[in-house]
Amino acid sequence: MAYNPAANGLVERFHRSLKVSLTARCTAEDWKYQLLWVLLGLRTVTRADGAPSAAEKTYGKPLVVPGKLVTGSPQPISPEALRNRQQVRPLQEDIYREVGHLHAARAGLHYHVFVRDDVVHPPLTRPYRGPFRALERNSKAFLLTLHGRNNWVSID
Repeated sequence: MAYNPAANGLVERFHRSLKVSLTARCTAEDWKYQLLWVLLGLRTVTRADGAPSAAEKTYGKPLVVPGKLVTGSPQPISPEALRNRQQVRPLQEDIYREVGHLHAARAGLHYHVFVRDDVVHPPLTRPYRGPFRALERNSKAFLLTLHGRNNWVSID
């Protein structure tokens, strides 16, 4: 009896998710080097139905991935800790980040967009170019500088 890969829908769906993730993460040439990171992301992603991830099923608890190591709640620093350079550096970076956000809010928001190329691509090639800075935006289009000229690109 011949084996038909399309008959195993679960595996085919995983292959589709894997290919989409690899396409988003890497270029066609370096997919082999990004495969472990993509698989880690697919194994630790939380499911919409509340079911445990593949890593939780395997290890009994969620994995701590690099993005979860950074918390958004700063801890208060004592005056003694301010004398230690290693503890001051993160505080300075937080202050610079906050000042940068305030400056960006005063200067106005800037949109950066990706443009989809509707042509046939080789496998694992990104279908989008960019990011391009949007000069203007209306309800149906963005004004972008493409190939040295300003062009309106439709959102649709």
